[in-house]
Amino acid sequence: MNRRGLLAAAGAGAVGAMLPSAAGAAPSPVQPGSDGMFNICFLGDSYMAGSDSTDNNGARKAVLDWLIRNNERRDVRCVGSRASTGTAGGFGYTVPLPHEGRPGWTTTQLFNLVQGGGLNYAQGKPSIVVLMAGANDFGAGLEADQVLANLAQLLDAVLAAAPSAGVVLCENVLMSSYVSSVLTNRSRQGQQLNELLPALVAARADRVVLAEASVVDQQDINAQGVHPTDVGYQKLAYAIYDALRPWMGAQGRWLVPVRHPWAPGPDPFKLL
Repeated sequence: MNRRGLLAAAGAGAVGAMLPSAAGAAPSPVQPGSDGMFNICFLGDSYMAGSDSTDNNGARKAVLDWLIRNNERRDVRCVGSRASTGTAGGFGYTVPLPHEGRPGWTTTQLFNLVQGGGLNYAQGKPSIVVLMAGANDFGAGLEADQVLANLAQLLDAVLAAAPSAGVVLCENVLMSSYVSSVLTNRSRQGQQLNELLPALVAARADRVVLAEASVVDQQDINAQGVHPTDVGYQKLAYAIYDALRPWMGAQGRWLVPVRHPWAPGPDPFKLL
């Protein structure tokens, strides 16, 4: 068995550690809070915080704009203990948008946050958690199979802490291979982890879906080679929006099409 096969086998072991397999199951409906609002929490590292975006909202504002404006939903909001400093207006909500993005944090630190009640908010528990983590684990010297095991533990902690929630698990955005050999290696590590994520999701398919964030183009990573540009965050938002179809779309499928950030080129999700 080659290294990819070994990592996939390790991933299968990690995903089966805490929850029974639900491969092939359709995602279960998520539940609003007691006030009828669906709380969306962006949890993870600096990508979920929106680091280096112009308004510090990263992908959050575009996702909410598309849900509220294009789908005429008035029952969604962001929750979190942190907020950006952006002031741009939105549709039916105020900015800055709360989040739970922690720049520099590893999956272990995020696990401890969740285990310590970090997803309990005044508005109620999240209905949907958008989760991206793992890049900082590579920075701490871990390999893909170790990061996968940590991510599985974090994911299961989120599912336990918010038992009525669904999770959008984001692939790692690949860092710029044009900047340095260090970031080239990070990009390869991110690719290895991304290859293992479908198995992680398949074992929890009743509550977890995958956002294909790796479609963010290398040219849409900033000059430092780590965080997306504003266009890159729009593409990340598009991947998240596409993944929300089972919960936010009519009949568990349909969301109103929006202008994709690759325009006038082809929509990569229509080519898959």
